[in-house]
Amino acid sequence: MRRHAFCLLLVPLLASGGEILDSSIAVYDAHYRVSVRARIDAPPRAVYDTITDYPALPALMPSIRSAEILQILGPGRHRIRTVTEACILIFCKNVRLVQDVEQREAWQLEAVTLPEVSDFKSGLARWRLLPVDGGTELQFSQLFEPDFWVPGVIGPWLIERLLVEEVRATTAHIEQRFAAEQY
Repeated sequence: MRRHAFCLLLVPLLASGGEILDSSIAVYDAHYRVSVRARIDAPPRAVYDTITDYPALPALMPSIRSAEILQILGPGRHRIRTVTEACILIFCKNVRLVQDVEQREAWQLEAVTLPEVSDFKSGLARWRLLPVDGGTELQFSQLFEPDFWVPGVIGPWLIERLLVEEVRATTAHIEQRFAAEQY
């Protein structure tokens, strides 16, 4: 059975490219705080354009089953709905996530979860892209509270592991896409 990342647009981020610089997870009273830093061999503009092409997210992340723009809220502001297949061990669930995503200056994004139409009680995700040595450093962090069961003992470890795998795979996809566009 294929394992998929936990939620996101948790991370609009696919498997053998990019370099994971560090990752962490912390759990406080059913609130999860995850973060990942990764190096991508593509310029920030290419990375940013890829992760903000919302309807194309299913091609970028295999765990995302569908993604759509529900509403344009203003310049650089979109309401996005994704359905993600989240699997922990043998338990899989289609997870609904609706977020108001704001594209900020200097290659930054912030996404606020709308709990009334999501499978999360709360959520806030931030992406920051920094130019480094001909590539990009991706800094991603998210605080979320799922509105579904997550196994207590191994859940956090699995979430971090799946997130890192998804980021690694996503960065590979972005790098391959950028390399193909250079020819």
